[in-house]
Amino acid sequence: MRNAFLAAALAERGHVGGETVLEGEAGFYHAYTGNNEGRLTYSFTGDSRTSLDKMTEGLGEEWVFLETLFRIYSTSGYNLAHIDVTAGLCEENDIRPEEVERVETLVNWLETQYPSPAFANRREDGAPSPGSTHYYAAFGVVKRGYPLLNRPPGQDDPPEVLEMMERVRIIPSREMGLFAPRVSIHTKERGVFTRQATGREFIFNFDELANRICGIAPGLPIPESRYREIIETCRALDAQEKAEKLIRLTVAE
Repeated sequence: MRNAFLAAALAERGHVGGETVLEGEAGFYHAYTGNNEGRLTYSFTGDSRTSLDKMTEGLGEEWVFLETLFRIYSTSGYNLAHIDVTAGLCEENDIRPEEVERVETLVNWLETQYPSPAFANRREDGAPSPGSTHYYAAFGVVKRGYPLLNRPPGQDDPPEVLEMMERVRIIPSREMGLFAPRVSIHTKERGVFTRQATGREFIFNFDELANRICGIAPGLPIPESRYREIIETCRALDAQEKAEKLIRLTVAE
């Protein structure tokens, strides 16, 4: 962001950059995407090509703010939707673990290769294990959520979660969006229940975020009343003369 403002300030004062710094053979697009002709190696929307016109579409006219995605569970970001979408589907349709035959999740293939396709040291579309995507989806089915407080996978795991993860299948796709899997729960007698995530489920406003993370309060080294005071101080942070009050509230007595 700082560099962007600096570039804009320099341009305003008449400084001229290289004419091929973006699209040239040694330009930004070649360095960032692997080529400078609009060919896409990876995409969360199934696109194989793009164009410079598309990259600058709406520039200076469309502004997007407050699009921060919150990672409220102690796991890789791509697992968030597998927990909440699966849990929501079960809660919405009163799906009990014992009636689940299998769970199939169609997910963008980039989210099945960690940390990246170029240097993948773990595949999420293989055999299930504690800490895998199968595991977190199984938690969504069995517990309809996941503990907010630190809970390392593999330690005191509920047996029913370990059994359920064996019935979860992760299917890579080049069509699914970022953090937007399509979860289908096949039941033994009631058919199939499906929900498509949007990728925006974890973009919260302040009140929703405060409500969603309140489960961490019992694990903090401060009283829950102090934790609530921190939330209210943050809510009116613009009205505080100094940050001193907020810092003081975080110190355990």
